[in-house]
Amino acid sequence: TDQSGDVAAELRRGHQLFSNGEEAAARAVFDALLERNDLSVSERAEALQGRAATKANAGDYQGADEDFAAAIATGALAEGRADELDYYRAQSKLARGDYQGAIEGFEDYIAKRPDDAQARYLN
Repeated sequence: TDQSGDVAAELRRGHQLFSNGEEAAARAVFDALLERNDLSVSERAEALQGRAATKANAGDYQGADEDFAAAIATGALAEGRADELDYYRAQSKLARGDYQGAIEGFEDYIAKRPDDAQARYLN
C-alpha cells in the first residue's frame, strides 16, 4: 500500500473533522497518526499542529503548548509557520495564567513580525 497517501488522507480527515467541530474524533486521528513510526518529519509536524489545535480548543493549553513546541522542533515547518506557532504558544500561556511567558512570547513574535496589528493589540 502507499503509506504516504494513507498518511496524507488521514491528515486531511483529521483537519476536516476539526473543521466540522468534531474535535474528539479529530484528536483520535491525530493521536493515531503520531503513534505511527512511518511518518515523514513534515507529516509529524502537521499531525502535532492538528493535535495541538484540538487540545487548545478542549482547554488543554499545556498540552497544546507542548505539541506546538514539538512541531516547531521538527524544523519541518514552512517559512513563517514557526512564528505563527510561537504566537499560538503565547496564547496558550496566557490562557493558563502564565502571564510572564505570554508576554515574552508575544514580544518575541512582535520582534519577528512588527506589522502584525493583532499581536501588538494583545501585547
